[in-house]
Amino acid sequence: MSIRRVAIQYNIPYQTLRDRISGRVDPNNFTTETVFTADEELRLVDHAKDSAILGYGFSYSAMQQMAISWKTRY
Repeated sequence: MSIRRVAIQYNIPYQTLRDRISGRVDPNNFTTETVFTADEELRLVDHAKDSAILGYGFSYSAMQQMAISWKTRY
């Protein structure tokens, strides 16, 4: 069976499957790197929720900028 057909059948992005098969990405490495600790992430979420309660919502890009700002500050 072709890589493309397997990717479609199992709903895996073709390039991801191809990279793992070719050895560009370790096929046994399923971990992802995290930027924030669990505590930092909860603080960021709490801040966003508190802001939403006050009627100030964040766009996706504003949330990203705030997260970057928090990470460089703390």
